[in-house]
Amino acid sequence: MDDSRQVIAKIPFPNAGPARLLTCSEVATMDFLCTRLGAPVPSASKDNPIGCEYIIMELCEGTAFAEQEYISTTVLKEIAISQMHLSDIPFSQYGSIFYTQDVSPELQSRPLYSGDFAEEEFRIGPSVERRFYRSERAHVELDRGPWKDIYSYIRAIAACEIDWIRAHSGSPAAQEQLGAHHTPEEHTSMLEQWLSLAPAVLPQDPQLLSPTLMHPDLHGINIMVKPAISPADSDTISIIDWQGTTSVRPLFESVLPTCLTVDPADLRFVKLSKNLDPPTAPDVSGLDTDQQAVVECELGRITMMKHHLRKIAEIRPALYLAMQSEHALWLRHALYFSSHTWSDGLPNLTQTLVKMCAEYGGTIPVHEDYPHCPISFSPEDDEARERDLQRVVGLEAQLEYLVQKKMKESGIILHTGGLVSAEDFDLAKKIDGEYFAEMMNAGDMDAKAVERLRSIWPTRPGRFDFAVESCV
Repeated sequence: MDDSRQVIAKIPFPNAGPARLLTCSEVATMDFLCTRLGAPVPSASKDNPIGCEYIIMELCEGTAFAEQEYISTTVLKEIAISQMHLSDIPFSQYGSIFYTQDVSPELQSRPLYSGDFAEEEFRIGPSVERRFYRSERAHVELDRGPWKDIYSYIRAIAACEIDWIRAHSGSPAAQEQLGAHHTPEEHTSMLEQWLSLAPAVLPQDPQLLSPTLMHPDLHGINIMVKPAISPADSDTISIIDWQGTTSVRPLFESVLPTCLTVDPADLRFVKLSKNLDPPTAPDVSGLDTDQQAVVECELGRITMMKHHLRKIAEIRPALYLAMQSEHALWLRHALYFSSHTWSDGLPNLTQTLVKMCAEYGGTIPVHEDYPHCPISFSPEDDEARERDLQRVVGLEAQLEYLVQKKMKESGIILHTGGLVSAEDFDLAKKIDGEYFAEMMNAGDMDAKAVERLRSIWPTRPGRFDFAVESCV
């Protein structure tokens, strides 16, 4: 620019969501965050000669969180404060943020906030979440919100999946996905079971249901860190990539930023406790230099996560509960799997509902309107359900772990959804093919067994179609 500022143009991919709504909502959301909260996001504009299908945005200074050799407590504090500020805004509905002039007259008449707070420039409009627009869903009349109550929101998510299954699950592409192991009727029956269970298992604390603006995809690439210029200054952050992921959802959908999340399965030496105490260093006297370096890395990761959680627990207990309670985790799983029963397999939703029923009256408090759990599963069928889970989901998950491990030996990260970096693609494809042949030959398989292996191979053609389905 003439004043030395740098800008970038963002163009929504066809698989990101509905281009016009997505762009309008992202610009309005960032404007809202900048002007109403002073939040650390880049300013953006949809005013350009072409229209609003792309965004002109300031280039954020600094480098990605994931590239930092050292993360200061100031940066961790800023991330926590940003999440807490978002969770404090008393929105009136679930949906996505738009400028007032970009929503219908009926929605313009609805207030942005609950209570007596006035706001003229912004409104809650339809959700731009990708789950309502994937593939054929983009061209179907669906309830995309906004929703005034939590059950309407939950019902709309499940209804979207039910309508798609009834109309499109017979397509060749759909038959390559895990959902094809069960009939459409089995899918819709389990989704209707979820809708019967939901009112009883929703949190009775209204704070956990409050419509909350959230960025559920805070990973190490979309948090930019600008180091302090002098000792008197502090490191600052900017949060980018608000496209599509950002919407107003119930507080219980809040999650710990993925860049701070530690999976116990990834730890080799340090144990992860459930409390907020700092991690305890293990005895390293018998470890070599490389192993001691791993211990230091694990301790550092856990320390960052605990620091973040302690800050949130101290200032916003409801947000901490949303992030850490098993009750909220099961609800998040139920919501996700109720919109992905076909792509991810029906047993995932089934097992989630079984667990919630088992915990009704325990971890999940009994609702005063539902003295007994509204649905039930026969204990005699537990073994059959477990076999079903392993048959449809378990073997594939195990194979995916092995393929990821194999690629990691060559320095390649295979992400969820089958993603690898562009420069690793050719090598990843070669390793994948060789490993499939190795598994096939090692097992001395007949033609039927080879076809079975091919049908559950984690990188098979068609498996990730749901992740690249166009939304236009």
